[in-house]
Amino acid sequence: MALNTPLLKTAEPFIAPAVVLLVATGAAVSVPAHTASAAQILPAIVLPVGLALSLWFNRGRAFLAFVSLMLAYTGYALASRYGAHPFSLSALLSGIAIFVPLNVTLILALPERGVLHFRSYRWLLLILIECIVVAWIASAGQVPFSGAAWKTILDHWLLRPNPTPAVGQVLFAAGIAMAIGRVHEELSPVEIGLGSALLAFFAACTWSTSPSSFPIFITAAGLILLLSILQISHRMAFLDDLTGLPGRRMLEEQLLGLGPQFAIAMVDIDHFKRFNDSYGHDVGDQVLRMVGARLAEIGGGGRAFRYGGEEFTAVLPDTESHGAGVVAAAMKETVESLAISHPNSPISDRVTISCGVAIATPASHLTAEDLLNAGDEMLYRAKDRGRNRVETVVL
Repeated sequence: MALNTPLLKTAEPFIAPAVVLLVATGAAVSVPAHTASAAQILPAIVLPVGLALSLWFNRGRAFLAFVSLMLAYTGYALASRYGAHPFSLSALLSGIAIFVPLNVTLILALPERGVLHFRSYRWLLLILIECIVVAWIASAGQVPFSGAAWKTILDHWLLRPNPTPAVGQVLFAAGIAMAIGRVHEELSPVEIGLGSALLAFFAACTWSTSPSSFPIFITAAGLILLLSILQISHRMAFLDDLTGLPGRRMLEEQLLGLGPQFAIAMVDIDHFKRFNDSYGHDVGDQVLRMVGARLAEIGGGGRAFRYGGEEFTAVLPDTESHGAGVVAAAMKETVESLAISHPNSPISDRVTISCGVAIATPASHLTAEDLLNAGDEMLYRAKDRGRNRVETVVL
């Protein structure tokens, strides 16, 4: 299976969360009880790092999820270390099993607005109120302002942590369903990360009585969120938002690792300005997506990139002149087979492309920049000779 198949691209954002969940499950099952103190160190490392990265990359929803996870784990760790009253621990477990999935569900329902959005204080106020409520209930019968009636209320089957209260289970299910819906709308690492982190936190709440399982699954939730931040940041840096193809920065990275024999194809949509003038930029963007999707399917081990505007680039590693010419001709034909109407084009009644191909041989000792310039020259030659054609040079 080719590495750029649509199936693999769809599955790629799910791989890291699935691996983390599997490793966490294996660790929770196999880690001996006497190593619990070592496991409890992990959340104290992963959660602050994730919080700092979400702040650094201005990922507001991940930041709020990390705040919820950190407060939940801090409360659990303090209660466990200082031998909290059984009811206080029970109230704490019920509180985090209800409020954390509630927060993540609300986070999933809202768009990304960054950490420093002017309404972010409302979120922090909500989380502060949740902390106060949990502390108030957990101190029932122990301080004057918290009555013992909370013990009876918390014993209700909806709120009793056995091991996860029924209300919490409903909120977990709602959050995961919300995440699935958001992923269906947009295959974003953050949506997948929030849903997977919620799943890991549900496992933590389910095994909350285990001194090692709870911190392991909390760590897994934080690690999944952290990886999703890195994935979305990588995507923003290296992928083109419009077409989904790797962008110019990714092209520059790939060119650094090419061997002595390779080819570069520079591709331009013919008379695209006239198309935009006729149909508008929204339709033009759709055409760029369609053309980009077709170019992404190129064979010969090649990879397509969005170079800028209506221009694309294909890099063909370990490709000789005949193979490069075949791939370029196939790209031209597959775009033309889209049969996108272009009545204002003087060369065809449908959208076409021109392609300039430059092939480096082991004896040429050319740099990637030299080959890019040569590909540009061939592209200009194809345009000068009437467009909708391929021009090739072997260097």
